[in-house]
Amino acid sequence: MWNRWKIAQSKELDCWVGNKDKIQSAKYQAAKLKFWQGTLESCGLDPDSADIKTKKVLDVGCGPAGSFILIDKNPDYWCVDPLMDSYLEQFPQIKQHEVKFFNQKLEDFRTDRRFDIILGFNCLDHVDNLSAAMDKIKELSHPSTQIIISLNVHNYNWLQKILARFSPILDRLHKYQYTSQQYKSMLVDKGFCLIKEFSADSLWKELEDSLADFNVSHKSFWNYLRFSPGKWFFGLLGLLGIAREGYQNPGNPSVYSVRCFILKPNED
Repeated sequence: MWNRWKIAQSKELDCWVGNKDKIQSAKYQAAKLKFWQGTLESCGLDPDSADIKTKKVLDVGCGPAGSFILIDKNPDYWCVDPLMDSYLEQFPQIKQHEVKFFNQKLEDFRTDRRFDIILGFNCLDHVDNLSAAMDKIKELSHPSTQIIISLNVHNYNWLQKILARFSPILDRLHKYQYTSQQYKSMLVDKGFCLIKEFSADSLWKELEDSLADFNVSHKSFWNYLRFSPGKWFFGLLGLLGIAREGYQNPGNPSVYSVRCFILKPNED
């Protein structure tokens, strides 16, 4: 039976494993460390302080190079990802970080623990059940939990409508396709209070720019010729000067931008 989420997860794993040499390189690891340091600082967290290194932290949808790479050892730093077992197998260097890994969907994660900090970077648009995932974040919070969510959001309403309907063909990686305002409305309806919102485009652009030479040198000839409806769709948008694909080049006039939401749970 066709399963939209499982197709997206398979594509997600293929993207990481297909870039294995890049991800395991010292250059990538250094660039990603700098990226996470800048990202957390922008969110009001000091990556060198006790905020991250001793508190109870939950990183949801962490992938193989999530914020945990900042941590040498913190048994209270928990990372949940439905592809975690595959990442640990494909990227064994992950195991040098003494944090706790869980191979589970966020929606299915069970614990009595309530976390001081919950991080969800580019995660919620990948989950199986968005409503249940938001409910789970609320469930795992206490009244003073710091919640930081970043998401790829649409810059153009008309493109959002197209991608929302045809994402299984045009953007298999991302099950959910919404604007910033739509995500904010959902989060507020789920009982979160928005403290701050800002663009993370510059942080992602700096990361991509630092890896530009590596990215070009590691692209095969086949990669340029391989047919993909999504690649052709985004390529046509760029050719016509309408908008360019935004996951590698976020910000206007991109299709997508990366928005970061700093939240806290509303007191019931």
